Amino acid sequence: MTKTLSNFVLLALLLTATYLAAQRFAPAWLAETSLYLGNPTQWTAEAKRQHPVDYLRHVEQRLQQQQGTFKQIVADIRQKSAPLEQHIREHSEELAKTSAFLNQGRTVYQQALATANSHSAQVVNFAGRVYPDLPIRINLRAPIY
Repeated sequence: MTKTLSNFVLLALLLTATYLAAQRFAPAWLAETSLYLGNPTQWTAEAKRQHPVDYLRHVEQRLQQQQGTFKQIVADIRQKSAPLEQHIREHSEELAKTSAFLNQGRTVYQQALATANSHSAQVVNFAGRVYPDLPIRINLRAPIY
């Protein structure tokens, strides 16, 4: 009797360890297996008809659990998105300054292109610096926007 009980306990532990390992390392395989085998705790159509109140309580409990899970997921997403929003707020001003600086440089470059035919030596003043003899390509295939 003791040997049978120890074999049963050993088998239960082995099955539990296998299930936990499958959940941890092979969840896709476990999901596919459960689809193939079906869920033994699922309500059958006959059971739903015979015990509708119990079935509705079961469904309500399951939906409340899912609602709690979804609330936790949403809270986690909000918590993880907060640093990203802070990063965007911190760098949006820098982005605006850089874009304005780039547009100003583009304008100066386009003005230098426009006057390249009339002047032999080009001097460009930009951002407080003077750029003498800036090589300007007149025959560009695509304009700079």
